[in-house]
Amino acid sequence: MTTPNTPIQFSEDDRQLLRQVLGIVQNLDVRLSIVEEDKKYQTTPSLLNAFRHVLEEQLEAQLEAQLEAHLKPIKEQLNKLEKEFRHYKTQTRLEIANLSADLSIVEERVGVLETTNKS
Repeated sequence: MTTPNTPIQFSEDDRQLLRQVLGIVQNLDVRLSIVEEDKKYQTTPSLLNAFRHVLEEQLEAQLEAQLEAHLKPIKEQLNKLEKEFRHYKTQTRLEIANLSADLSIVEERVGVLETTNKS
């Protein structure tokens, strides 16, 4: 009768077969460990890329907000300057028109004076 503590007796052929099975199992275990290690390194870049993408989006949003905050007073000043420029441009055109009209009057008077002096 055998008890749980009684060693199992195998024939030499069975022992040889068990050694081969043990070798195959150990070989598979090593290969599986290598594959799992490779998978770990393959998922790491994809995780890093996803994390990088999230960070880039957050950084871009923060930079856009900072840039907009920085540009807002500049845009306001530019709009003010453009309005002022348009005003002075209009004033200058009016002054040129007035000067042109005054020049025409002066030319007419000069023409009248020249005609009067020739007579």
